[in-house]
Amino acid sequence: MKKNLLILIPINSTLHPHLKRKALQLVNALFHDEQNNSLFNIKVETHVDKDKRPKPPWGGKFWHHARVRNHMIETCLDEWAELVMWIDADLVDYPTNLPALLYGANPLGVTAPAVLIEGFDGRFYDTLGFVENGARTSASRPYFSSSAELVELDSVGCCYLTPALLFKSVIYDSEKYDGTVHHHSIAATGHTEHWPVMQEAKRMGMKVACLQNVHAHHAHLPKYGEAYH
Repeated sequence: MKKNLLILIPINSTLHPHLKRKALQLVNALFHDEQNNSLFNIKVETHVDKDKRPKPPWGGKFWHHARVRNHMIETCLDEWAELVMWIDADLVDYPTNLPALLYGANPLGVTAPAVLIEGFDGRFYDTLGFVENGARTSASRPYFSSSAELVELDSVGCCYLTPALLFKSVIYDSEKYDGTVHHHSIAATGHTEHWPVMQEAKRMGMKVACLQNVHAHHAHLPKYGEAYH
């Protein structure tokens, strides 16, 4: 029996028009992939963030990101969805059968592709969202200590598939750096908003992993007039 898959793409109103068109083209291609169609009933939701509230004093670097994701969960996730896939809007390429690949590798857990930067020879993008043994991921190969096709991590980010059940017990949050428990490699920023979700997934017995031979490509943001974030 097919699984019900909800794909969430947080599209900000300031996103470069080319990236917005590309995001919609890529997700449209998922509907036409035979492997996806054999496994899933797919629904897609996007969100344009128009809330300009200032970050509160207690908010960390990723407070705005957490708020947008939580709003999408609150307004889009219902009992229909069995799986949720996040796809950041500034991805510019990924396989048309990406949901099927991620689900096949780790059907009961949280699974991400390796997210690289477009136009660079294998440079990893989300080095802070992907965490192994407490430390942020290397930007250059080898990214992880394991050469396994599916490598288990502390956290992933940017683009991943997860059981919808996870969001019944956790929300996205912005955690500041704590030198007594956190690795020094994330001292400048603290963990991304994905961190508390991934830690709850692990507490629930879900494997958090990267399928490192499957690649998604993130926009080289300076090409579109933006700084890396």
